[in-house]
Amino acid sequence: MEEIVPTYAHRFSQEYGYRFMKQDLLWTQARVRTPEQFERWSLLVALALNQLVLARHCGQALYRLWEPAQRPLTPRQVRRTMPSLLVLVGTPARACQPRGKSPGRASGFHPQPVPRYPVVLKSRLKAKTKG
Repeated sequence: MEEIVPTYAHRFSQEYGYRFMKQDLLWTQARVRTPEQFERWSLLVALALNQLVLARHCGQALYRLWEPAQRPLTPRQVRRTMPSLLVLVGTPARACQPRGKSPGRASGFHPQPVPRYPVVLKSRLKAKTKG
């Protein structure tokens, strides 16, 4: 019981964290096929959330009319300012080079179809008859 009470106090912020990751960071929108891919995607979303928390003190806030300016910035407000921050920080990667039209797949190449799995349906409960 002593372990549950302190954790329960943080339930509100945890639920809003999951909501933010699902709605703003598109955590559940990724089209992954394997649990390993979902695990990597979840780690990437968590890293993005950590960057938003760390970038809280770096930029100007874009407050909406109904948002109080006295409260600390939320991750959603920081996400709105990230494009201007990323332009200031820059990138270590070089600029993309335009290329011509892709030659496409080699002739005779036939990719394997994606493995399909049967749909699992709940079985209907049969009514027991007295007899």
